[in-house]
Amino acid sequence: MTKQICAKLCNDCAKTCMKCVSDYKKATGKKKDMLKKCAELCDCCAIICKACCELCKCCKDSCCLKEQCKVCAKVCECCMKECKKHMKHHAQCKKCYDICKKCSTKCKAMCKPSKKQ
Repeated sequence: MTKQICAKLCNDCAKTCMKCVSDYKKATGKKKDMLKKCAELCDCCAIICKACCELCKCCKDSCCLKEQCKVCAKVCECCMKECKKHMKHHAQCKKCYDICKKCSTKCKAMCKPSKKQ
């Protein structure tokens, strides 16, 4: 996988997570209570994914990028777990879950050592 694909996925993930945060801020009552932890994780996920996106664009040190991708994959997995709890009641959580799953999978692929003969 190329760094450009990783950058695009991480950027898409960050944007989707921020939409969950935005929905939380607009919510009231029980919905706001339900989305609180999700929004906190989505906010963290967006920060990490955005950083990973920027590293994918400009980082020449593959070791540095691989370590960032490991962190990104882990944060996306945490976000997925929380979004999974709400995705039947909140469409944005379903979108967030789906994009975090893709992002986590691709970031894990970026972590694998390159095959050199």
